[in-house]
Amino acid sequence: MEVISSFILVVATVIIGITVLTLFSLYISPLSASVIEQEAAQKIASGLYYTTGKSVGSYYPVDISSMYNVTLYLASTQKLGQPADVTVYDLSGHLIYQGEMYLTPISLGRPLLVEGYPWILVKEGGQYYEVGQV
Repeated sequence: MEVISSFILVVATVIIGITVLTLFSLYISPLSASVIEQEAAQKIASGLYYTTGKSVGSYYPVDISSMYNVTLYLASTQKLGQPADVTVYDLSGHLIYQGEMYLTPISLGRPLLVEGYPWILVKEGGQYYEVGQV
């Protein structure tokens, strides 16, 4: 009888341990993924550089380059590019915008004519991060 109750106690302890580890991993996995995405966005931001030219009316030319081979987006609430519902985070992972924005993929090294002060975004792990502002 003692053997059976000891066996039940061991099985119950193992089941509780597995449950606790599973719940812990479900909580930690998204957190570690978002940290990895933030670090990637920070790295991209550190290798981003751009120059602006003389304005022509309300538009001015911008030449955006990056040390990394990534797709960057010019994002604005003005009608520029394709509209999309986006959630944008800063490099610390804080939410800075949620709603409709117009996104234009940037061809690195090719000047663009822009109006206003659009954001430069990168998409990491399905999330948009602001890595610069023109």
